[in-house]
Amino acid sequence: MIKYNNLLSWRHGGGFSVNADVGIDAEDRAGLRRLLRYCARPAFANDQLTLKANHMIEFQLAKPPPDGKTSLLLTPFDFLDKIAQLIPKPRKHRHIYSGVLAPNSPW
Repeated sequence: MIKYNNLLSWRHGGGFSVNADVGIDAEDRAGLRRLLRYCARPAFANDQLTLKANHMIEFQLAKPPPDGKTSLLLTPFDFLDKIAQLIPKPRKHRHIYSGVLAPNSPW
């Protein structure tokens, strides 16, 4: 159960911004294709990866963390370990809805 007091500490003040202005008509095949490509895009771009001469993988970070690093130097197994963490667990929901968006909401 999510504690709603914790939601108030979020950057957006506990609220969510849902934009329903954009829609795709049933006959709009090009729009559906764009949406599917957007949803199926990878977690990172291939341009962020460089294979070094010593068989290490350099991953360029899109945004530097507070410590100022701009890249990570990983062994192939460490890289695969980081990538595997992006795969959701079987039969686990990636998005949890609460409040009026929850499945059992009376609204």
